Amino acid sequence: MQPRIQVCYPGGGTTEEAAAEMPHSSGEYFEIGTPHAYGLFARNIKNLSLYNIRLKTIAVDRRPAVLMDNTEDVQVLGLNVQGDRESRSVVRVRNCRDVFISAARVLKEGAVFMEVEGKKQPISGSIAAIFPKQPKTPCCIAKYRSTL
Repeated sequence: MQPRIQVCYPGGGTTEEAAAEMPHSSGEYFEIGTPHAYGLFARNIKNLSLYNIRLKTIAVDRRPAVLMDNTEDVQVLGLNVQGDRESRSVVRVRNCRDVFISAARVLKEGAVFMEVEGKKQPISGSIAAIFPKQPKTPCCIAKYRSTL
């Protein structure tokens, strides 16, 4: 199935930008500075559904493709994303509840597919991901870090 939405970003994000503290401003999106994800940054959202999305970069980018912070009831079906072995994860989920990701495909391998952290309930549902053929090094599907 062809992705319905294909977005190619310039890239160039660093590990430091990905790890920086996210401000809790109520202003516009551009007021947060450099986004903490190269593709999708979703914060304070309920009932988000995404279908058949492809996110990639031209240059190397150390930020995750997708970052969800304080989201609830999220469904992602058909996610194609580019990873990087030096980044913390391809997808980062922070303080979220009821996140379901299915039919995910990593276009370029990453060390960890999904990093889950925070005080809310961990992911419910399942994680199903397809990784590149014959990865050079082992890849971790998910990593959970509690901040209770």
